[in-house]
Amino acid sequence: MLKRLKSRQGLEGCKQAEEVIPEKQRLNELLLDALPHPAMLIRKDTTILAANRMAREVGATIGGYCWQDFGQCDFIPEQNKKYINDHKALPLSDTHCSFCLADEALETQEPANNPELRAWGKIWDVYWVPLNEEVYLHYAIDITERKQAESVRQKLTHDLGERVKELNCLYGLSRLVETPDITLDQIFQGMVELIPSGWQFPESTCARLIFDDKEFTTDSFRVTPWRQSAEIKVRGKRSGSVEVYYQCEMPECDEGPFLREERDVLDAITERLGRIVDRRQAEDALQKAKDSLEIEVQQRTSELRNKEKSLADAQRIAQLGNWDWNILTNELLWSEEVYRIFGLRPQEVAATYATFLRCIHPDDRRQLEEAVNRALAKPGAGYSIDHRIIRSDGSERIVHEYGEVMFDREGKPVRMIGTVHDITGQKKLEREILNISTDEQRRIGQELHDGLGQELTGLNYLAKSLHQKLQAKGLAEAGTAAELAEGIPQVVGQLQTIVKGLVPLEVDGGDLVPALHGLAANVEERTGVSCRFESRGRVRVNDDNTAIQLYRIAQEAVNNAVKHGQAQQITVALTSDHNQIRLEVSDDGVGVGPDVDKALGSGLRIMRYRAGVIGGRFDIRQRTGGGTLVACVLPMEKHDDQQ
Repeated sequence: MLKRLKSRQGLEGCKQAEEVIPEKQRLNELLLDALPHPAMLIRKDTTILAANRMAREVGATIGGYCWQDFGQCDFIPEQNKKYINDHKALPLSDTHCSFCLADEALETQEPANNPELRAWGKIWDVYWVPLNEEVYLHYAIDITERKQAESVRQKLTHDLGERVKELNCLYGLSRLVETPDITLDQIFQGMVELIPSGWQFPESTCARLIFDDKEFTTDSFRVTPWRQSAEIKVRGKRSGSVEVYYQCEMPECDEGPFLREERDVLDAITERLGRIVDRRQAEDALQKAKDSLEIEVQQRTSELRNKEKSLADAQRIAQLGNWDWNILTNELLWSEEVYRIFGLRPQEVAATYATFLRCIHPDDRRQLEEAVNRALAKPGAGYSIDHRIIRSDGSERIVHEYGEVMFDREGKPVRMIGTVHDITGQKKLEREILNISTDEQRRIGQELHDGLGQELTGLNYLAKSLHQKLQAKGLAEAGTAAELAEGIPQVVGQLQTIVKGLVPLEVDGGDLVPALHGLAANVEERTGVSCRFESRGRVRVNDDNTAIQLYRIAQEAVNNAVKHGQAQQITVALTSDHNQIRLEVSDDGVGVGPDVDKALGSGLRIMRYRAGVIGGRFDIRQRTGGGTLVACVLPMEKHDDQQ
């Protein structure tokens, strides 16, 4: 029956189509076939008057109803669908698709549009364009691909926006950390306030951070079932947590209502916070250690300054300075007392080895350089020497120089340290003591000669007179008196020998040669040991004190040779040239051995002392052929200075 109905309606449609054939042809030419979309010319009663090829391919037929042929009854009201199923006939009333805007377009005579119609698995942009009050143009544009592209773009834009928010959240944490003087508590609170802006629904997001026993929250924070959390770990140990809550239910995503990316951000935040806490704790510990170290350094610096001041005061009082010479860099450091001894100012003169040598007396410079060179050439040698310096004001001082050399593993000298001791006053005092000692010896000798000698001479006369009287009386005691008279001259002779030892020269004498000659003769006469005196060159000592000290050195050396050296032959030699006076005492005894100081005791120290007082250089050593050699060398200039 439905087929017969369609046939009847088809005949009626054909009749109507014949009436509009000229119009259809015109529209086909001008519009329909030129459009790249399905297009139809439809009458007000939904009859299709014309259709282009694309419309016909999807079911449109000339003379049929658009909702039936083109729409395939998919979009008509449910009651019309039911009527067709029940009666197997078309509804008698006008039927339209649910989305049709044809009546609106014909009534307003304005195009109507449904921009996003979803049908048959696609998306269409549908238009109804009235041509007059009875006929309208109906076409649809397939915008499926465009809408899909827009959807992808929108999703990408949305996702990008979410990532930007997440990055801003992490960047905000970085800015917080870089804020000067910010505390950990301020970082935690700032981070909690930043979190909502990085989540998908910031207006419904609240957060809480718990660290140790402290809690940091956003405003209006409350616990809800929609929770996302992560632990804060410091060096692998749980120290706190960060919790994010939605205050109302949100659509399901990757992790409840939360995105997978939000989980990544939260993990990144807690991981970063753990590292920040670790670093801050390390910095705090370092700062405490630094503060403690600074306090200790200040204390040690203060102590060092006090010690340096005490050392400087001690050096100033003792007139003893120290120096340090870096041989590799030729850098020389002097203490303040060294500058003071040399009469220099630190701010005016650079401490160098050349500056040091310029301060040495020209006549002592060679001797000092030789001592330094010997110390540099032999590890462990060092040097200890007295010499003169010339100060910047032209005055002369006597110093004792001591130096030690440090060597590297290859035996090369790298550093030398030492001291400079101003012994000018000491030398003056020593000279005065020796002068006093010499004067006292002369006084004692003179008193022995004038007092005891005269008494013994008188006693000798009395003893002779007594002998004569007793002999004249024939008494036996005359023999005893004779022995007494004979013994007293011997005592007088011994006394004269002692006096000569105490007063070897006349008080105003200036010739040392006769005194030494007499010393040799006296020793040979007194001990029976061969002792001779030799003199080479024209030797004359014009200074009584120098002559006496040289004599005392020779006297002590000869006595040691007899007493300790068991010598059989002793030679005393005094020589001179234009540079120096040299006194030598040599013997053929047993020698001194390696421990000279212990063997000779105080006598050796006294000889060295006497040589130093007059500016001489003292030496004692084993002779090559056996025996001992004692020498005292006095530069001519120093002899002249003594004078």
